[in-house]
Amino acid sequence: MAVTPRGASVQTPAADAGSIRAFLLKLEQAVQSGNPENYLALLADTADRQRAGEFASSEVRRGATRVVLLERDREPIAGRGGPGLRVFLDTFVESGAHGRVATWQLDLRRTAADEWRITDQERLSGVNSLYRLFLNPNKQFDARAFTIHSEDLELTLDDGAVFTVDTDQGVTALVLIGRGTMRFRPGPQVERRQIEIFAGSEELQSRFDAAYVRLGDLATHADVSKLIERPVDPRAFQRADAVFREESSKSFAFDLSDFTPTSWTLLPAFPDLLAEVRTRRFGTLTYSKTTAASEDISLFDRSRQKNISVYRALLMDEETGRRTRSSGRRHFCKRCGSALWLWDPSWPDLVHPHASAIDTALPVPPEHTHIMRASKASWVEVQAQRKDRKFEGYPDESIADWHRRLGLVTAATPGARRKRRGGATS
Repeated sequence: MAVTPRGASVQTPAADAGSIRAFLLKLEQAVQSGNPENYLALLADTADRQRAGEFASSEVRRGATRVVLLERDREPIAGRGGPGLRVFLDTFVESGAHGRVATWQLDLRRTAADEWRITDQERLSGVNSLYRLFLNPNKQFDARAFTIHSEDLELTLDDGAVFTVDTDQGVTALVLIGRGTMRFRPGPQVERRQIEIFAGSEELQSRFDAAYVRLGDLATHADVSKLIERPVDPRAFQRADAVFREESSKSFAFDLSDFTPTSWTLLPAFPDLLAEVRTRRFGTLTYSKTTAASEDISLFDRSRQKNISVYRALLMDEETGRRTRSSGRRHFCKRCGSALWLWDPSWPDLVHPHASAIDTALPVPPEHTHIMRASKASWVEVQAQRKDRKFEGYPDESIADWHRRLGLVTAATPGARRKRRGGATS
């Protein structure tokens, strides 16, 4: 596709709303069919069919029960085939309780028959593993001295019932009802002082009668042999389902309100855990241990809407076996929570901004490097293009070397010559 020179005018074809809607309806039906050939039938004669086939095999899959395509933007483009349109679409594909969302860029040309055809396509971004959660109505477990543990936290259900929330990746959540005890004692001494101010002692302890727990890996946090399956008691299930419905939307939610009125969620990463605990002394307390946060352990008071304790978790050194607290400090927007930058006092002269925090116009990268694939979550699908490089661990070149190889370094590039351990640069 030829790029229009800066300052040149582009003659936009008569892109009336009706013809675009007709094309999007055909595209929606092709995706709904689950047959990539139906997508390929929408290609222009000049399209790269191999490239389109790779896109279709990734984006058009069997099992779709509902498909929604929303046009977000369009812009005129010019090329050898005459003027056309570049259309940006948000797509949502629902397959039962599983969903995926993506942003596509499609280049379109009008044919002599006055139909829109695809000349090129690209997936710009997306999330493949979204779930609509339900409390399993067919399973109930009796629990005696059943304990869920995470760093500095113990939830022990002395006597009660446990219900599960299941996905194709396993159990993602538990609902506990009955008589239980919550214990929370932070590792850092300064945080124990905060707990003493809040609870009257350095260890917060309270009875609870219900809890909703999201977890990345059940076996990491609990001994499931303590659970004994039994026939479902309808009254117990009704009570547990009420807890699930009230608490499940508060965490790991993914906003799809433009596509559907139902709630969808991400799966917690290994070994993350979040617990909404309905205590007798303090109301609902939220414990969270998540690797996505700058200070990855927190205890939050829902009723007063304030943090009680926030601090960094212990990290295990695989070589020495020692557990230490990370010195790295991630920074987030206080209004929307977006990741901004990382700073580590071990390298005080370096600041590592997240690409998503850069609002200056940047060129589209000619290729990507996918790293640390050996430690990715099982549900993550690597969206690699033909030119991309892929590594199970760290890459064989630094970020600066990557820019040099692709001719992306300019005299104004800050820190272009500076390297640090692990292949990263400033």
